[in-house]
Order: sequence, then structure tokens, then C-alpha cells
Amino acid sequence: MASILRHVQRGCRSNASVAVSRTAHLTRKIHQTPIALKKQKGHAIDDGDLFGPSGGEEDAFSDAMFAEPSVEKTSKAGPSTSATAKTSRGLNSEDRLKRFTELRQFVADRIGQKPTEKLPPVRNSAWQHLFQLATTKEQMDEVVGLLPRWRDSKRQFGKHTVEVFVGRCEQLRCPTLALKVFSDHPKYGFDLTLSAARRLLHSLHVEHSLQDTITLAALFRVYKLPPISSDLVACSMFTSACFKHHSTHSLAIANEMVPHLKNLLAKVDPKSMQLPPSGAACAPIEAKEKAWTAWTLAKIEKALRKQGTEYGWLRQWREETGHTLAAS
Repeated sequence: MASILRHVQRGCRSNASVAVSRTAHLTRKIHQTPIALKKQKGHAIDDGDLFGPSGGEEDAFSDAMFAEPSVEKTSKAGPSTSATAKTSRGLNSEDRLKRFTELRQFVADRIGQKPTEKLPPVRNSAWQHLFQLATTKEQMDEVVGLLPRWRDSKRQFGKHTVEVFVGRCEQLRCPTLALKVFSDHPKYGFDLTLSAARRLLHSLHVEHSLQDTITLAALFRVYKLPPISSDLVACSMFTSACFKHHSTHSLAIANEMVPHLKNLLAKVDPKSMQLPPSGAACAPIEAKEKAWTAWTLAKIEKALRKQGTEYGWLRQWREETGHTLAAS
């Protein structure tokens, strides 16, 4: 897998962005030594308490902030005790911008090595609300600019915060911003989870440069995730991206990935990857990942057929999952 990544990078350097230039150094490191991982070991997140230190008071930035209209006590503490609570979707654009600006300032005043305000403290959930309130890439950039100061405050980010961030970057069509954040762990302190990595890969692999996809593939090892070649969801999207870009290098990588994909399919029960029927109870992210896999496997089959490579094994697996019927 390491040789595959190096091979593709040589053919894609001309498309590298500022963020990719940073991560190229990380990518080279992961093929040489695990030292970089050891250096980052001290930055692992504590998943135990999503909302920071517990106490008797109600979480000032809980989901109640965006609940359906209800009445809360007013206070001079700031946006943490909003008198009117609505879902972020229910806010009009003016109110939403006002809420975003107030909350961003509230957070900015209370983080960093020398905060100008200390009470009430900022909870982890404030970041999730900021991401959800943001409506543009520029606003997401503003929030990302605050992340290093959270680390300066000796605070850490929970897994859910990371996944909300990736999801919002996908919705606002700025996945390269998420890639930049994960490419500089010492600065931002976001730990990439497998679920977030899959979602980010989905956001990048069709509409962005192959170099971005390669950079993300390299980060799997940096964050001690299973290699892309051993994860069916990620492997199918990565292979499909390589076929899609259709360069000499990308096709070489795609064809090197095919045996890995074949081995994965041999180990995965097709029934476990069947798409849930409409209206069936299923975790949203699980349903999405199955849909991504079905879609990219169909693309891979088409690519193999076009170049005259045997694909019966893939066709049979897709038929057993019902993916061929869904695609017809």
C-alpha cells in the first residue's frame, strides 16, 4: 500500500494545494517510520465526557439551545442562556448569523492561554453548535481559526465533535478545509475517526483532485486507522476515484487495488451490505456507507469491463447484495 501511495503522488504533485503541500510531509513520514505517531500519542482524545467537566448546572451549550420554542431564564452570561431556543434550521438567515457571531465571540473570549473571560466556561458542545450554525466556508474558516486556542487551553475534542465537523464540511462543500485540519494534528488537535475518514473520502473522491484523496489515504495510518486496502467502504471509494481520474498513474494504482478489493469482498457477507428498504430502521451513517459502497462498486465494475479485465467475481457479489437491481 505504501508503494501505491508514493507512485500516485509522483503523478499528482502538480495539483497539490497549500494544504496538500503540508500533508505531503506527513505522507512521506508514514512510509518511513512510526515516530510521528509516537509524537502525537499525547494528543489522543478522551471520549468519556463529550461536554467537558460535569457539574450540577445544566450544560450551557446543550442541544436545548436549538430545541423547539421554549422559555428559559434570561441572564447576562451571554448566548449560553438564550431566552429563545429554536432549531438551527428554524432560524432565519439574520437570526442565524447573529447567533453564530455571538457564540463565536463567546467562545473566543474564553479560550487560549490568556482568555479575557473565564465564566461561564465553554463546553465541547459549543463547537458542534458553531459548526451547525455556520452556513458558508468562510464561517467554517473562522471557527477553524479558533481550534488551536482550544488546545492552548489544554482542552480536547470528542469524537462526535470531529464527526459533526466533517459532516458540516461535506454539506457546505468545503471538504478540503477538513483535510487541512486533519493534516496538521499538532496545530488543530482533531483525531480522525474511521467514520469521519469514510465520510471525508466520500466528499473528496469525486469532485476534488486525486492528490487530496491520496493525502487522506495517507492519514489513515497517521491516525492508526485500518489501511484503506483493508476497509471495504474506503477501498471501494478509493479505487473508484483512481479509475475515475483515468491517468496513467491513477489507473496503475486502481488496478493494484483491485486484488485487495476482491479479497475484501470474499470476506464480507453480501447480505450484510444490502441496502435497507425504504422506511426501514437503520442508522443513517450505516445506510449512507452501504449506498456509497454500492455506487462505487458499480463504477469499478464498469471500469473493469471497459478495459477488458475479468469482473465476474464483482458482478456476482453485487447481485447477491441486490446492488445490481438497485442500480438498474
